[in-house]
Amino acid sequence: MIGKLPRPIRQLLAVGLLLLAIAAVWMMTIAPLSAKLGELQDRIEQERIMLGRLAAASAGQPGPAESQQNAVAARMNSLLIQGESESIRVSAVQSRVMEVLSIHRVKPRSTRNLTARERGGFRLAGVQLHLTAPIEQLQAVLHELEQHKPLLFVEALHISPVVINGGAGEEERGMLEARLDVFGVEARQKGQ
Repeated sequence: MIGKLPRPIRQLLAVGLLLLAIAAVWMMTIAPLSAKLGELQDRIEQERIMLGRLAAASAGQPGPAESQQNAVAARMNSLLIQGESESIRVSAVQSRVMEVLSIHRVKPRSTRNLTARERGGFRLAGVQLHLTAPIEQLQAVLHELEQHKPLLFVEALHISPVVINGGAGEEERGMLEARLDVFGVEARQKGQ
């Protein structure tokens, strides 16, 4: 019956049967061997990781979990106000605020330390500022304070236009008086 088919169709059937035979051999021998080889490579990799952890533990080096905890602690410390005492931490907040003000060419009329506060389990050290500036500079200062590291928070902000008395000059027009309460989160000291 196959002999009655035209030659190109017979050749096509032969090629199809050859491909089917190759696929069957591949499915029965090569695929299971490659799967087994992949499993063995995964197992070897897991054993290498375990060996590295054991070697690190025996050498006294931190493992991956400890390294990750150390990295998180280092990042957190860069966000917190550091200092041995309350006055040093408040001074650190004040100096950071003064840096921001000097960048934007704003001079405070007065500053004073605020008492430390507790918020959500964190201790905050802060300062209060009174300043006079145009709205653009005030916006830039507020933006910079909120973006600053270590973290600084403007907890209270009172803004009012500058009251112009009869003899005030043109430079006072468009100026705003602002009172800001700025806080930084204190790093926990040992024993706290």
